[in-house]
Amino acid sequence: MSKIRLQNIDPSPVSNVNEASSDELGANAPYCHSLEAQAEELNRMGMKCYQLRQYAEARKSIERSVAIYEDLLGKEHPKLAPVLNNMAVLLSEVGEYESALKLHQRVLAIRIRVYGPEDASTADDLANLGVLLFEMGKYTEAKDYLQRALDIHEKTLGEHHPHTANDLNNLAMVLSEEGEDEEAIPLLRRAILIQKDILGIEHVDTALSINNLALVYSRSGAYGSALPLFRESLEIFEKTLGTDHPTTATCLSGYGNLLVSMGEIHAARGMLDRALSIRERLLGNEHAQTKLVRSRLANLLSMIH
Repeated sequence: MSKIRLQNIDPSPVSNVNEASSDELGANAPYCHSLEAQAEELNRMGMKCYQLRQYAEARKSIERSVAIYEDLLGKEHPKLAPVLNNMAVLLSEVGEYESALKLHQRVLAIRIRVYGPEDASTADDLANLGVLLFEMGKYTEAKDYLQRALDIHEKTLGEHHPHTANDLNNLAMVLSEEGEDEEAIPLLRRAILIQKDILGIEHVDTALSINNLALVYSRSGAYGSALPLFRESLEIFEKTLGTDHPTTATCLSGYGNLLVSMGEIHAARGMLDRALSIRERLLGNEHAQTKLVRSRLANLLSMIH
């Protein structure tokens, strides 16, 4: 799946606070704008810490940003939505899916109220919800949200747009999980063509779609088609994100599983060992993704011994 997008706050200053006009704010207006600037900076700090995988620090900063915005603007203001989204992204990354789901639902409600159900920003949040539901194993719900996101993005942004490509990628992975690989493959191919043309071959989103196409081929038994795609996506991830990144670990895990299926046991062990090491260090021993790789590695070791 494409990663849920982090969102920046609209940098324009607040023109009303809790429905009050600037005249009504009077002498408090500079103070309110100062608090708003503080909240924006805390959100930016939190996003930066998240990207550096400093999740505890990210959480503290974004929680403080949310608290300031809620106190300053109320709990339904559109400027709060991007910060809530970022908190949901963080919670999803550390495995707190139910809490993340509630926040994404809250963000979507704000977007629909402010921008309407057919706006591109609303589609972004539909896609984010779809990705999270996929990660929670709720494939039918995920497919509905992702299809709605794709329909809106194609209508508002066009069929040849990076967000449209992300939707194609994500919808394809849901279809694959439901056993519809034949339907998933052309969606992934279309996504890759768009991303290569607009973003370039070495962009992370392009690599995600290439990796996902490799996964679908691997599941369907087309190992010869999957192998070069895993190699290509891993090379891009290591170059752009580094060798010690959760997304790199995800690619290593899929690559390792393919090698197991191909009978390349020792090469597979190397891939899965690396994936487990990254996830234990960054996500902790109890994270669902860490446990999954550990289980696969244990099964592999039982085959060797």
